[in-house]
Amino acid sequence: MSRTRNYHQETVGTIGRFFEVLDILVEERKIKSINSFCEHYAIDKRNLYAQREDVRRGYFEVAWVTFLVRDYKASARYLLLGKGKMFSA
Repeated sequence: MSRTRNYHQETVGTIGRFFEVLDILVEERKIKSINSFCEHYAIDKRNLYAQREDVRRGYFEVAWVTFLVRDYKASARYLLLGKGKMFSA
């Protein structure tokens, strides 16, 4: 079990935007489900769900953001800074 972390507010914002983008990708059926996303990228789904439930959990990995940027054209600027469009062209 991961310990609770005192994440910087910028990190908390990035985590929130990560889940926002992930939900949109599932809603638009670009990702079949959160479980399939976890399976594809070898993410322990329990960790992802725990992180979502308590943003201060220590499971979040930068690689999760990388997958959205690289494979689903999510905007790194949006994910990291909260500025601009959610997806790049």
